[in-house]
Amino acid sequence: MKKCTKCGEEKPLDEFHHRAALKSGYCSECKSCSKLRSKNVRKRRKSNPVQIPKSKICPRCFKRKSSSAFFRNVSSSSGLHSLCKKCSLSEQALNYDSEESRWKMLLKKYGLTQEDYYQLLILQDNGCAICGSKNPKRRGDKYFFVDHDHETDVIRGLLCLCCNAGIGSLGDNPERLEAAAAYLR
Repeated sequence: MKKCTKCGEEKPLDEFHHRAALKSGYCSECKSCSKLRSKNVRKRRKSNPVQIPKSKICPRCFKRKSSSAFFRNVSSSSGLHSLCKKCSLSEQALNYDSEESRWKMLLKKYGLTQEDYYQLLILQDNGCAICGSKNPKRRGDKYFFVDHDHETDVIRGLLCLCCNAGIGSLGDNPERLEAAAAYLR
């Protein structure tokens, strides 16, 4: 049981979103409060759209650039990402290039350790959970995608690029997947 910081009610843990990066492993507000907060934010943004500036200074390269040189970010006050696209992409490349950063990201996002990943892969006979392919990507990358339920963040398995893209394109919707399979038959 956990107490929601918004409504103050004691609720079972399955009523809270899982967040491995937090000390408790769960968000402080319950799912219903989180949903209500998100709904109110979306409503406020629709009625009060952000005025995007014509230009902005990137804090990394210190250059003034037009707003088209920045990614959109609906949660920021300016409506734009803090870094310009060039700096943002170079930062992403630095963060995702190393083995260590990959395992840190999986631990933070899913609570999945390197050992857990390989145990799951062994349970799947060292292949994709859907098609059984031993090749994670067409380009020969050595890691499979971590497939998870987007509502609960519960890991479902490890998938190759094609299967991950396929179920993602169909919105992780079993009925749509079955309809697609029936269509192909």
